Amino acid sequence: MRNNELHREQNECESELKRYVELFDLAPVGYLVIDDTGLIRSANLAVVTMLGVSRTALLNKQVIQFICAEDQEMYALRRTQCFESHTPQAWEMRLVRGDGSLLWALVQATPARSGEYWITLHDVTLKKLADAFAETGRKVGQIFLEPLCMYDSMQRALEVLKSGTGFDAVGIRLQDGEDFPYFVQNGFSADFLQTENTLIERNADGRICRGEDGTISLECTCGLVVSGKTDPDSPLFTKGGSCWTNDSFPILAIPPDRDPRLHPRNQCIHQNYASIALIPIRVNDKILGLVHLNDRRKECFTLEIIEILEGVANLLGEAIVRKQMEVALRELEMELQAKNREIERLTHTNPHDLPG
Repeated sequence: MRNNELHREQNECESELKRYVELFDLAPVGYLVIDDTGLIRSANLAVVTMLGVSRTALLNKQVIQFICAEDQEMYALRRTQCFESHTPQAWEMRLVRGDGSLLWALVQATPARSGEYWITLHDVTLKKLADAFAETGRKVGQIFLEPLCMYDSMQRALEVLKSGTGFDAVGIRLQDGEDFPYFVQNGFSADFLQTENTLIERNADGRICRGEDGTISLECTCGLVVSGKTDPDSPLFTKGGSCWTNDSFPILAIPPDRDPRLHPRNQCIHQNYASIALIPIRVNDKILGLVHLNDRRKECFTLEIIEILEGVANLLGEAIVRKQMEVALRELEMELQAKNREIERLTHTNPHDLPG
């Protein structure tokens, strides 16, 4: 009877241990157990996935080597506060993934027994990125309040978008006649621009192709977006007319009869850009161009980020129209001044001095 009781208790302990391991390992948030020397003693699957490394690469390694160099001092300070106050500490810091890229994590450190402490990690990279995009939109709006010419304003806006998002390539297409070339861009190669700068479809003789309604034919995904022919029911498009993907490579497998694009070029995909977003620049129902964002990393966007970008693009559209009106008003003012000077000259001219 005693042996049976011991077996029963052992089975219960093993079941509880298995349940604990499952709760720890399969938790949706990252868990680390750190000893008093800073070595990682345990790490669950969420941390392994988050950092993109194997569990072997984590265990018995100094946790500080997975923390961004600029944030290591803050980590040391928080760790000391955790032990001295015997209370949990929470803060945000950047971690280094296995491929060298950074992620933002919400960290909570809790003191445990024998000098150990537990760290809970929540990946907040996309939230940080959304906040950065919102701040970028605010900065873009301020730029167009400055007394700059159109090109300088757009160049400044592009620089803010590039630095604020950290993406590999950013461009702004604006309508020029019937085409939509890049007005400003940063990050695209010369070879890419040589083939992608124009969107107009041309026949073998080099003449512009038009549809049955006489509208010009614009190629690839950019042409689809600036033509306003996106499908809001497709997961690739939004109700605002944007096209976006966090993994562009499966697009190459779309059958031609199901591809909504005219003459897909897929140069963005061939250049290994995984995350792609094309955001129309519009004023009311008129599309003036688009904002083009590319990055070779996957999972750079969320719907929230795309909607923020659509707001930024709307600001650009309003600013462009305002700049165009300012230019038109200045030209009209100069024309009126020239006419007034001519009238004044004729008023003070002796009639006998007039020709004829």
